[in-house]
Amino acid sequence: MKLKLFSVLALGGLLSAAFACGDSSGDGGSGGSGGSGGDTTSSTTKSTSSSTKATTGGMTTTTGMNTTTTGMGMCDDGTAGTIDSQICTDCIICTQTGNCSAEWQAYANDPNYDAYLACNQACAADDDACFQACSDMYPDTDDAFIAAASCSICGECPNNCDAANVCM
Repeated sequence: MKLKLFSVLALGGLLSAAFACGDSSGDGGSGGSGGSGGDTTSSTTKSTSSSTKATTGGMTTTTGMNTTTTGMGMCDDGTAGTIDSQICTDCIICTQTGNCSAEWQAYANDPNYDAYLACNQACAADDDACFQACSDMYPDTDDAFIAAASCSICGECPNNCDAANVCM
């Protein structure tokens, strides 16, 4: 499935910024020093567990007016969201280090990534002509972004990002 272009171009800057911030490299900082002693206390801890059910293979179930799509990854929690919701953004960020990491990495490594990002960030949210001009100026970068966003939204976050309405 491919993402409908008009729905996601305004999200390009947000998603790209989230990807850039998701870098996990580094040494983690230096260790701290121990604390001082304190009073002796006792405590009781109650432990609970939860489980996550994952469905693979991608399946769509339609019941009356409701359509539920189950993606192939673990990022979509099944909650219905919209393309501009926080749950969708969180799901996309999850896929950037999961099943769509290769697509997001290809986009981030594109030589025109920074220029494409700056171009799209300069566009007003409802200025489709501006977004189209950025796509036309950087067609390969645009293709890489659409591939990454399509993987996340249409393939891995169908419920959280409302793929039924934003993907073709």
